[in-house]
Amino acid sequence: MPVFSADNLKALLFGLSLRLYVNDLTPKRDTPYSAFEELEFGAGGYIPGRLRSWSIDGDRATHTPETFIFRDPVGKLFGYFVTRDDATVAWAHRFVEPIDVRLPGTRIIITPKLKI
Repeated sequence: MPVFSADNLKALLFGLSLRLYVNDLTPKRDTPYSAFEELEFGAGGYIPGRLRSWSIDGDRATHTPETFIFRDPVGKLFGYFVTRDDATVAWAHRFVEPIDVRLPGTRIIITPKLKI
């Protein structure tokens, strides 16, 4: 099994994208990108987040919180997924309950975490 320093691990995690999905999907480990219905770019002000600020503590990697602020309603969000630059899915997370973005100014804060 390879061993990575914290700096090398951060380099591997740098450049991932955080995306929100709107279909009622419970992702599995091998769920492909095509299975996710991503919130349309620009919908309500949505722009996928770039994950570039990780901290490593033992066997956990935690990113600084990413905030999405919607200027218009977009409907239900079921979770988020993280992609690499080649559009492959690194991992995904379904929210416990869908988040219904009905009001302008709705703010969603996501703190990506990863056990390594």
